[in-house]
Amino acid sequence: MIRAPAREGRLPGVARDDIARAASNILNTPAAYADSVYELTGPEAIGLDAVASLLSQARAERITYHRESLAEAYEYRRRWRAPQWQYDAWVSTYTEIADGQMSSVSGDIERITGVPPLSLAQLLAGPLSNL
Repeated sequence: MIRAPAREGRLPGVARDDIARAASNILNTPAAYADSVYELTGPEAIGLDAVASLLSQARAERITYHRESLAEAYEYRRRWRAPQWQYDAWVSTYTEIADGQMSSVSGDIERITGVPPLSLAQLLAGPLSNL
C-alpha cells in the first residue's frame, strides 16, 4: 500500500539512470552547462493511483493508494523515531504533490542526454536491477 496525503496530485518521477546520465554529461562538459539551472523530471506527471496500478501489474500483486489525511500521515510516520522537522518534511513532500507544486514536466533530461527519460511503465518493464 502507498500511503500519502497527496490527494489527486501528480508528480513526474525520474529514474536514477536518467539522473546519472544527465549528471555524467554535465560533469564531462561543465562549460556547456555553466550558469544553467535544470529541472530533472520524468516524461509525464502521474498520480499515485496510477503508480499503484503500474506497481501492481509489475509485481503481480494488488497495491493500492490510500489517501491519508494530514493527521493520518503524521500518526503513521511517527512509528519511526525522528525529530519533528523530519515528520514535517516527509508530510510536506506529499502536500506539495497534492497542491500541484510538483507536477511540471521538463524536457531537461532529453536536452542534456539526447535520450528521452524513462516512464515508470518503461522502468518497471525493464530489469529489476533498475528499481
